[in-house]
Amino acid sequence: MQDNLEVLRLGLFEISPDGKVLYYKPEGPPRDGAEAAVGRNLFAEVISPDNAREFQDLLHNFTHGREPSRSVEFTFLFGATAAPARLLLARMREQTNGEGRDSIFVHIRKA
Repeated sequence: MQDNLEVLRLGLFEISPDGKVLYYKPEGPPRDGAEAAVGRNLFAEVISPDNAREFQDLLHNFTHGREPSRSVEFTFLFGATAAPARLLLARMREQTNGEGRDSIFVHIRKA
């Protein structure tokens, strides 16, 4: 397997508990289609590695845990391509007009 982060979108994502991308700021120079990630499902449409279920389970466990933040290493698999990354996960609770909105910040960067 070769290490290749070209296939992985690096940067900061804000996602809803169901995986919808609310915000995306790419790492490094701007990438074509960065704004197209907003409104799409992170797991199925934006980052869809072969081990998407494992990635989704990791975020689900964090979302339902008690830690305010967590840093983990995770290797995304895309066929014969491995993309090792460091993930920084952080919980966010926003209050707007008396209504709360929960979201998760996921910062994906090179491992």
